[in-house]
Parts: sequence; structure tokens; C-alpha cells
Amino acid sequence: AKLDVESFPFKSKRFMPVFSDLRYLCHTQSVQGLIACNREYITQFAKTCQLFMCVNPNKRAATNHVEYETDAWISVFNVTLSLSRVIKTYGEAYSNATSADFHHSLHWLLAELFKNTDLLSVESLGQIGMSNIRDVLIQQANDKAMILTIIDFPLRILAMIAQIRTGLWVRNGFAIRGQLLHYRDYMLRELCYDQDLFILQVALVVVDPGTIIVTILDRFGLLGYFGGEVLELPYDGAQLSSMVEELLYVLITILTETANPSKMAINDAIRREIIHALAMGPCSYTDLVKRVAEQLVEDVSFERMLLELRDEMYEEVNPFFYHYTRNEREEVENVLRNRLKKKTGLAELVLVPKPFVVTSGPFAGLPAAFESKALL
Repeated sequence: AKLDVESFPFKSKRFMPVFSDLRYLCHTQSVQGLIACNREYITQFAKTCQLFMCVNPNKRAATNHVEYETDAWISVFNVTLSLSRVIKTYGEAYSNATSADFHHSLHWLLAELFKNTDLLSVESLGQIGMSNIRDVLIQQANDKAMILTIIDFPLRILAMIAQIRTGLWVRNGFAIRGQLLHYRDYMLRELCYDQDLFILQVALVVVDPGTIIVTILDRFGLLGYFGGEVLELPYDGAQLSSMVEELLYVLITILTETANPSKMAINDAIRREIIHALAMGPCSYTDLVKRVAEQLVEDVSFERMLLELRDEMYEEVNPFFYHYTRNEREEVENVLRNRLKKKTGLAELVLVPKPFVVTSGPFAGLPAAFESKALL
């Protein structure tokens, strides 16, 4: 059945205690063990997530402005925030095991499951007669086409984000902009935006990287442009430049980001977030909290971190850090360029992304995507 986002249950927020209690229940150690050992639990929870798949879809207004802007999306994002927290807790349960719509909760659940990289090692998979993560997904999805269908949901969102930032959705009014801000906001990005990017990283090690890169180009409407076509492109000059830039940032992120592929420890994740937050300059504790994901702020390790970045820490700053907004990225680039100019005396400097340093586990082979014909 289709969910009515204008209905009283959505707008009254009565759902919040239900999700909160479910999250608390699933977080207890005994329940986590049950979830990991009984397949029926994940099957039933997946059905719950399916209820919220593609709820409140958006359609771009290409010719006329939207006459009436509904605020139903606010209630939907409140539901998403509550559900995605439960999804994260559910996915974490498997750490206890042994060997254009913004809302697609089933994919976020899938992303959480793939974060258990220790269970996807060659040794662990060998115990169940499989050699790599590709075997696992192919066995369940039957063929490559099914996997491409799975990644199409998060890919559509990433392409829509690029189009919104380019100005192609301007006739849809403020509501669509508000949804983008919430999706990328520090409270939700770890539960939504980060998950969608991680699904693409999974795809790169499961399917031929060239196929995935071509699929990304196609969804961004840039396959013809990179194929040498100059006529009948879907974007004009300024729009084209912006979409190409957005595409390159997505490619840089999925080819270099290591947090989820390496199952980064919470202390390291907090340290990294704070370093990148302070790269823009010293700030108060209150301002710092606004720049870091909610889950990390709630951890006890957060309180022990410094509020001003030491000079040597700038070596760890990635100018293409995927949690930066476009303005923050430009601000950090200026800081790093000025610092390097003083250090090297060079006027022209090129900032490069940090290398992908995962050397073991199912994602160790991800850099092979750099050698795909689609990129070359």
C-alpha cells in the first residue's frame, strides 16, 4: 500500500517513540545476537523498510514553476531520520555474527550490512564456499542487470543532487532545496548520503568497474559528452560545466573514500571529522558540534579532542573530503594553497585527493577501477 505523507500519523510525530523504542531494543547485546543469527529477523525488517521506499517522490518542473509547495517533505525526513537510526543499529548487529526520491531505506540497510567487512574477507567467505563479495551478491541477485538495478536508486539521488545544485530544479521551489539540505545535513548525511556513495563503492568491487562508471555517466546525462558528442546535450554551457564538476567529485569520492570500506574505528572517524572541520579555522565547541555527525558527537571520545588544529595536522586534510559543502571545499582549498605557498614558495599548486589506503578485505581491489577503459 502507498503511504499517505499528508496523513495524521506522519504529521503528528507519534511514530517517533515507536522507532526510538525499537532502536533501543535492537541496540541491546542479547537482541543484536538474535538478529545476527536468525535470518527471519532481517527478512521482516526489510519488509518494514520497503514500506518507506521511494515515499514522497520528486519530479522536476522543467517548464513551469510549481504553484503550491507542500511541506509534507519535512514530516517524511523526520520519519527517515528515525528509521535510518534503527537501520544503522540493525546493520551493526552483524558485527556480532560469526563466519529520485531521497528515501530508499532498503538500500541503506544493504549498505549497513556491507560495512561488516570482517565477515566478507576471503577467509570468512571461504567457510561458506565463496571466494569474494562478488560471489555473494551474484548468488542472490542472479545476474549483473539485477545489481545495476539495485544501485540505480542511490545513483538517481546523487544525479538529482547534482542537478539541484546546478539549478535544474529551480522551478520546484524551496521545498526541493530544503530536502537537499536535510539529506546532506550533518544529522542525516551519515545515514543517507554516505550510504548512497558506499553502495556505489560496493558496486565497483562486485561488477566490472567500467560498467559502473559508464552507468554513472549515463545517469548524470554525460555519457554523450564524454563520448565526444557536442550536439543535443541535455545541459547548456554553464549547466554542463557544473554537472561535469559534480560528477568528478562523486568519482573522486567513491575511488578514494576509505571510512566504510575499511570499517574505520570510531576514534579515527571522530579524529578525521574534527581535523577537517577545523581546517576551515578555529571555532567554538558549539560551532564544532554543528560540523560533525550527530553519532560521533555523542561518543565519549569526542570530548577529548582539541578545538584548534595543530599545524602538522594539515597534512591529513583531504581537500576533496566528501562531507564538505562546495563553499567549505573552496575555503579549505584556499587555506591549503596559502599554506603550501609559504612552505614551497611555488605560485601554482595542484591539490590532489588522498590515496585509497585499504589493503585488505573485500574493498582492497577498488583502486583497480582507475585502470578501467571507461576512465582511460
